[in-house]
Amino acid sequence: MTASRTTSLVALVLGWCASTATADEPCFRSLSNGRELAGWEGVTALASASWKVEDGAIVCTGQKGTWLRSREQFGDFNLRFEYRLRPGGNSGIYLRVPADGAHREGGGAEVQLLDDGAARYRKLKPAQYCGSIYLVVPAGQHVSRPPGEWNTMEINCRGTSYRVVHNGVVIVDATARDYPELGRRFRRGYLGLQNHDEEVWFRHLRIGPPQPPPRSETLAAGGGLLGRSHGSSVQVTCCEGGSSNATFSRGHRRRGGFWRGRRALR
Repeated sequence: MTASRTTSLVALVLGWCASTATADEPCFRSLSNGRELAGWEGVTALASASWKVEDGAIVCTGQKGTWLRSREQFGDFNLRFEYRLRPGGNSGIYLRVPADGAHREGGGAEVQLLDDGAARYRKLKPAQYCGSIYLVVPAGQHVSRPPGEWNTMEINCRGTSYRVVHNGVVIVDATARDYPELGRRFRRGYLGLQNHDEEVWFRHLRIGPPQPPPRSETLAAGGGLLGRSHGSSVQVTCCEGGSSNATFSRGHRRRGGFWRGRRALR
């Protein structure tokens, strides 16, 4: 890896860490200011026709209209948020979709948000229930809270690997090796909030760097993100509190901030 590419990677990591959502998530930034739809836009109609911000939450009013698209595109990331549905509710989160929102074959992906217990959903396919990668990877467990209550969700996208944590339970941990269709989906694109012509609430939307695979890389003590590298890659760690450093093959060393990295050569 050249010095310029190393510098670019460090700049990218610092960019993630520069805007912190909370002290507990030092490398995350908010996707909503809690007052207006800044950072989001309507696609087929004005966003204001069917979306609003109320009590700090982004709300789909239930009016027929557009889905909500992020103004920014993302590659690998960890997305965290809370959502709430009405009885029988149906919505979704679009991941890495193109500008037109394509989220099936030949596009990005969707994580389903659904009131699984509603009678009208009894005969759905397994990969259509809440937390599933829609029509690709079924959720391993159904752990939705009753309609009207807030649910938590975390979606980790890293290359062709997807991990979904719903209300604290890992319900999807899949790669293209086990689900080849994941390897055919876009690896960079927009985020989206689906409009299914019914009310849905989203709050505390924030995004940060992708978490490493649990089998080889672990969360650092204190809630930080610890990454491990192999070959000629760069190790990058976003961590909470204390000093940190970066060591590269050229002997360059930097202290301070919430990151550290090491280039490993073989």
